[in-house]
Amino acid sequence: MIDYQKAGKALELLKESGVAFVLAYSDNIDKHAISAFGEYSKLKCFAVDIMGNMANNLCDKYGEDIASQELIKMALLAVHQLHDKKWEE
Repeated sequence: MIDYQKAGKALELLKESGVAFVLAYSDNIDKHAISAFGEYSKLKCFAVDIMGNMANNLCDKYGEDIASQELIKMALLAVHQLHDKKWEE
């Protein structure tokens, strides 16, 4: 079970520290919380490193083609989120 109070405290402490960070947590696949703080270039590096790590894990199990396809799907999903958000405004 997720302790949301502790997660919220972690977010507060990270913000107070001034470090760049990405924090994500979820109790199911449909509902999750994501917070990010810092310079764009650092956050971009975090996102790319996370995607690369996930792709490497997929590559080990399913091969480079599947891993590459999943990276493309992730990027397209992010574009769709941007597009959907603009239409909501």
